[in-house]
Amino acid sequence: MAETIQTDVLVVGGGGAAARAAAEANRAGASVVLATKGRFGATGVRGGGATGISISEATGSHGLGRVGMRGWTAEQVFDDVIQVGLGMADRKMVQILIEDTIDSRNALDEWGIVHPGGQGMGARQHGVPIMDVLHRVIRQSDVRILEQCLVTDLVINDGECVGAVGVGDDGTQYIFQTKAVVLGTGGNGQLFRFNMNPTDVTGDGYSMAYNAGADLMNMEFMQIFLGTVYPTTNLVHSWAWRRGERMTNTLGEEFAANYIPEGGTLAQAQTEHGRHNPFSARDQYSRYLDIGMVNEVVEGRASEHGALNMYLSDPEAIPAELRDWYNYRGIRWEDGPLQVAICHHCSNGGLVIDENAQSTLPRLYAAGEQATGPHGGDRLGGHMLTASQVFGARAGKHAARVAKGAAPTFDFEGAQDSIVAIEAFANSSGDESPAALKSELQHSAWANLLVARSPETLSQVLADIGSIRERLANVSISKPTDVVQALEVRSLLTVGEMVATVAMNRTESRAGHYRVDYPEQNDTDWLKTIKVRRAGSKMELESFAIDPDWTSREGDMGEMGWG
Repeated sequence: MAETIQTDVLVVGGGGAAARAAAEANRAGASVVLATKGRFGATGVRGGGATGISISEATGSHGLGRVGMRGWTAEQVFDDVIQVGLGMADRKMVQILIEDTIDSRNALDEWGIVHPGGQGMGARQHGVPIMDVLHRVIRQSDVRILEQCLVTDLVINDGECVGAVGVGDDGTQYIFQTKAVVLGTGGNGQLFRFNMNPTDVTGDGYSMAYNAGADLMNMEFMQIFLGTVYPTTNLVHSWAWRRGERMTNTLGEEFAANYIPEGGTLAQAQTEHGRHNPFSARDQYSRYLDIGMVNEVVEGRASEHGALNMYLSDPEAIPAELRDWYNYRGIRWEDGPLQVAICHHCSNGGLVIDENAQSTLPRLYAAGEQATGPHGGDRLGGHMLTASQVFGARAGKHAARVAKGAAPTFDFEGAQDSIVAIEAFANSSGDESPAALKSELQHSAWANLLVARSPETLSQVLADIGSIRERLANVSISKPTDVVQALEVRSLLTVGEMVATVAMNRTESRAGHYRVDYPEQNDTDWLKTIKVRRAGSKMELESFAIDPDWTSREGDMGEMGWG
């Protein structure tokens, strides 16, 4: 028997977007349930989302949104966001992001956020200060926090989102009867073998929304960074590219120059990459550094951890606070080369939302990495944190306003169908391990979908997704958390299929989407985004120009370090 929970607003997730939405909906007078898969407010583990994991020495929370920082004006930041987005950003959503930045930052200040004082400040880096203050605000409110709960499906009635269904780590089943739902479950980082996300970021919101009939967009675009992968995962910033640090495989070979096409040099590729952290096809040679690193791992010339060696030419030239940061993370440069690989960092795609952060389904909202629009093909660093606060706040406030109206009619039959699907996993006695299936999917997606895409690699990952989906029906369940992991794999399969299908459709290269067989950006045919939605049992794509008048400014991003 499932437990039924009635509330005005259900917020799903535990990171910055979800926490901000829950806080704002509560302040606006709505009853709120915040359902998160782990421990809410914990740093670096399930429950805190990508906001609450400190994988970078950068002081992301302090520079939230760029506007007003270092002399940047709103007009300058808007222009940079549009340019870096390469025609894939929604200008209206970008304008909202810019206009609301300072108010969102001020609210955090009023609540008592404590920003880190500089680099190398341990666990308080990146988005952790945001989570600290929002955790305190919510704990001091009457928001009901439901921990260790995976929300699996949305309940739709008469074209509106009226609730959701979930399951706890202890096997408890939940039916949420609501007036509005806010999704803040983050991106799909766990689709890939190497990623910079906690284990709870498994694309659940994307999958739920897709299955419910909402529109998603820009799913082929993501940010992919160089990172350490052993003994801990950390984002390595562009200083490594600018310094031209030497890399070798496990055979001791300096491989990078072998991947640079005729006419280019390793130094040119490193110089280009030094201008931007993420993998991107917007310049001529930098992409081949990332491609080469992935290829060396795929072909078996990496360590047992899948890592390559990066040697620091002059460790003493690295600022002491940066060395302190790595020491805090368990990495001592004096002990040898950094163990590095190419990692998925975050997704630029997600649910299509309006100015209130409402999706194409009434009463369903999305914010942060869950939504798209304010970012395009590439994005500026720090703006995912900004989007979590700007659109998390808008989602919470508008959901609370909607909740003041009459309650929608709930579909108990539809909710029960989702409960039956959960029970099917719970009662499964097959021989397939959920953990093994997830690992197999991650290895395939990382090798075939992350960096260099072609009809062959995309067909391979789609075939692997089909095979794993069939075998998931024969999963072995020995404890309730196995059910949760199986349902997470189900989400990742749906999202992986979305990303691969859209990437197959976009026959050009743009930003972080690189097609080996179409290596150039094609504004004549592809100055348009791709929407994806469910139509019956099929995946339906629609391409349209979201910014039809976009033209690249002279010099692109110039010498500005972005991403």
